[in-house]
Formats: sequence, structure tokens, C-alpha cells
Amino acid sequence: MTFDLTPLTEGLQSIKNSVSDKKPVRIISVEVFNYDQLSDAAKERARQWYSEASCHDEWWDCIYEDAANIGLKLSGFDLDRNRHAEGKFTLDAITVARNIYENHGSICETFKTAKAFVIDMEGLDKTSDEYEDIARDKEQHFLQALLEDYSVMLQLEADYRQSREHLQEMIEANGYTFTENGKRFG
Repeated sequence: MTFDLTPLTEGLQSIKNSVSDKKPVRIISVEVFNYDQLSDAAKERARQWYSEASCHDEWWDCIYEDAANIGLKLSGFDLDRNRHAEGKFTLDAITVARNIYENHGSICETFKTAKAFVIDMEGLDKTSDEYEDIARDKEQHFLQALLEDYSVMLQLEADYRQSREHLQEMIEANGYTFTENGKRFG
């Protein structure tokens, strides 16, 4: 049996020619480390990197969704010294309170706020000429109190996301690697 090796020989020559036409390849070796292998200073740099890299995700979405589920539309917020939340009811205040009763635990601040509102509303004299004005004021106070509760939730979540514990947990969970000094690699 005979084989024609011409195509193979031509293919090898083609590969040889293409390799020789290129500049030599340099290989750089870098030692990489998992987070738990880093020095304390390098861990700090790694956490700083993750903190800056993750600050652009919309971490507040779950809190906005929770508010929407009870009938409160959050439209904005600010943290730290000017901490507040902005929003409005998408349902009537009594329905919002009922939704909180059904969906939030009794130790939750929103539950306590809703309970106080319901008690206040039950204590009103519905036959009074001033009932509508008083009820409207109580609903507005309820809205402001809920916005305060949600601003606290947002602040707590933001603080947690910047905590050493959270940053370390996220770095380790994602398997990020770093150079010896804590600079992200990969």
C-alpha cells in the first residue's frame, strides 16, 4: 500500500512558513492567588477593587420591588446625612396596610407602621365633618412613615454591601484571583 504524502508535506511547509513570518512569542508568567491566600493589605486592596467594581449594579431593585408589591412606588432615594426616600401610593392607604400585614413579618418596621396607621384610622369618627381631612392627613403621615422605613432599609442594604463581610463573601463566591499585592487578575 502506498500513500501520497504530498498534501501533508505541503501543509507542514505552510505552517512552518507562517510561524517563521511572525515575531517571536513572549511568555509571561504571573503568580495568582485566591482571596484567602492574600496578605491583609492585599485583601484590603481586593475588597476596594470589588467595592468599586460592584457599585454600578442596581442593588436597590429588590427593595423597590418589595415596596411595589405592597402598593408603594419608590421613585428615588438618598443615603447617609440626607437619607430619605421618595414615592407615592399606587393603591389606597388601607390596602397598602393590609398588604403589609399579609407580606411583612410582625417584627418588621413597616408592619409596626401599618399597624399604628390602622389603629389611628379605626379611632376616627367617620360621621365627623372633619373626617376626610383628618383621614387624608393620617394617610399622608402613613406614607411619610413608610418612606422613612424604606429609606432605613436602603441605608442598611447599602451599608451591608460595603461591609468587609459582604465584599469578602462576594469575592470568594465568584472565585476571583489576584496578584500578590491584591490587584485583580483574570
